[in-house]
Amino acid sequence: MNTVRIIPEQVDTAPDGAFADFIDLASVLDFLKSYSAAILVSVILGILVAALYGATSQTLYSARTQIIIEPKIHQLQQAVSDINLSLDTPQIESQIAMLKSEKIASMVVEQLRLTENEAFLRSGETSLLARFRRAVSFVSGANSPAVLEAPDAATDDPVTPPDAVSSDPNSNAEPAVAVDPATGETRVSPDYARYRSAIELLSRRLTVRREGVSYAIEISFNAHSPELAADVANAVANSYVREQIENKSRGAKEGSRWLEARLQELRNQMNLATQAAQAFRAKHDYSIGVDPDKVDDIPGEDLLPGKDISSILQDRLKGPTLEELEVTADTYRKIYESVLQAYMSSVSQQSYPSADARIITPASPAIEPSHPRMKLLLAFGAFAGMMVGIAVAFGRQMLDDRVRTPQQLWNEIGLNCLGELPRPPRQWPGRPRFDTVTRFPKSEYVRALMALGTTLRLMEGSAPIRCIGITSGDAEARKGEFACHLAAMYERKGIRTLVMNADPSNSALTLDLPTTFAAKPTPADKRKNSKVSGQIRAVAGQSFDFLPGGTALYKQLNDADHYAAAAEQLQNYKMIVVELPPVSPGMDAFPLEQMLDGVVLYAEYGKSRMAILADALNTLAAIGTPVMGCVVADVRVRSRRAYNRMPVPAAQQLR
Repeated sequence: MNTVRIIPEQVDTAPDGAFADFIDLASVLDFLKSYSAAILVSVILGILVAALYGATSQTLYSARTQIIIEPKIHQLQQAVSDINLSLDTPQIESQIAMLKSEKIASMVVEQLRLTENEAFLRSGETSLLARFRRAVSFVSGANSPAVLEAPDAATDDPVTPPDAVSSDPNSNAEPAVAVDPATGETRVSPDYARYRSAIELLSRRLTVRREGVSYAIEISFNAHSPELAADVANAVANSYVREQIENKSRGAKEGSRWLEARLQELRNQMNLATQAAQAFRAKHDYSIGVDPDKVDDIPGEDLLPGKDISSILQDRLKGPTLEELEVTADTYRKIYESVLQAYMSSVSQQSYPSADARIITPASPAIEPSHPRMKLLLAFGAFAGMMVGIAVAFGRQMLDDRVRTPQQLWNEIGLNCLGELPRPPRQWPGRPRFDTVTRFPKSEYVRALMALGTTLRLMEGSAPIRCIGITSGDAEARKGEFACHLAAMYERKGIRTLVMNADPSNSALTLDLPTTFAAKPTPADKRKNSKVSGQIRAVAGQSFDFLPGGTALYKQLNDADHYAAAAEQLQNYKMIVVELPPVSPGMDAFPLEQMLDGVVLYAEYGKSRMAILADALNTLAAIGTPVMGCVVADVRVRSRRAYNRMPVPAAQQLR
């Protein structure tokens, strides 16, 4: 036999060749099937965590209302038609910020008296203790605590929020926030703490967003009660509209007060100007200039001695004229009338205030809870669990050095994979079964054994392979059972086969193989007058024979002086399968080494480790034992093109 290993240059490396290294559907299915239990457990854990989260979460109901902002473009564009006065995004965002402001929240808290609603305040608890109490309540089936209904919105005695600092130093009321002068600690009154908790919870559960690019704004609120959710959503919208009306009314009042003061001032100025004109007119002095020839005719004035006419005229021209006084009086009258008109408009606006927003859809109580969404939550938990399971499985795959694919054997330790064997049919864990080939001749396992026999046949060079040793790197490997199945496969092909046990201390053949005391000669042996040693035993229900370890014939085969005589007693067997002891570090030689034509390493899928196989391969190379390759057993999904199956051209090159 030629024991040279195949290297990639000796084999066709086409995409469909034996050494093609890619991830195909079989590899993916193998991966999923290998870690299906871990992935399934991860999915179940994800569903349980999602269910626990949903059970311990506060059940919330959502209510929605809509308001629309009136831009009043048509009124403004009548005067200025070439300017676009529509509301832009910053203006809409400003209105949204106003809806989210603490002022609106404070108005809602005062209107609905949320500081007195214990159920509303408890629904905001998110601590682990609160979730634990909900879980206990869910498991025990206890009813949820009673919900305190919100009082009527139209109350005449609204609750006044506590002030952070008292404005009256002589007041006996406890301040909202106080600093202890002795310790320096800040103490908050319980009423103020409840007020702040209600404000923060309302702001956290309130959602305000714009409907597309329209002027409509949607207001939604989540609460533990559907009625309370609708009341809060409507209260926010009503408070916003009421705040706009109050703001306009307040501005109109302030403008009216300013206009009233200005009107009184203008009235006084107009009266004084009119009185000055009337007084001037009463003197009947309508002249603008003075004729020097008629100085004596100037009424009300006498020429003083020592004064000439020019000085008298200059003194007369220093005062205002009647025309100036009348123009001043008329100007003050027009200003007064304009301000009076603005004052009347302000008073009318104050009497009939209107808001720039109106409610188009009031909120109504919801029927189904909006949180938690159990179906979506469970689906997300299952998906997240599956992703985590696949990630963990992939990490284990990357860090795991156990045999999974035949490519590992070649890529990591340079060992040929002779074949993959699926799990034998009806194989019970811990119980070897030696009659698989005879009882299930059409099973996938037997077909894989037949393909392995063909591969071993192709490896024969100038001398046929007659004695094959089966060993492993793991002492717990079921190599003895595999040796019996291989012998039964050869017998099925018409090849007389003997199984020898060279590992009697740790083998299923010694304890579980049903044998008789002596093997009977076959008709061919009788024709040739060949005798069968009485130490070789027949196997019940099988056509191959068995030579236990420790017999005299076995000892003679191990003795170099008696090997030739003992080997003559085995000439009737065309194939001999020897179960060898597992390879261990420091091993010097195998028993029956001189009769072995080659050794096959037996590895189990998902159990045998690459490091142990590498050590076993190095040990076999050190003691000079020819290694034919490796057989991977208990494979769950067989690879079709992913490993070197010893094609005929490669076998021809080895001959």
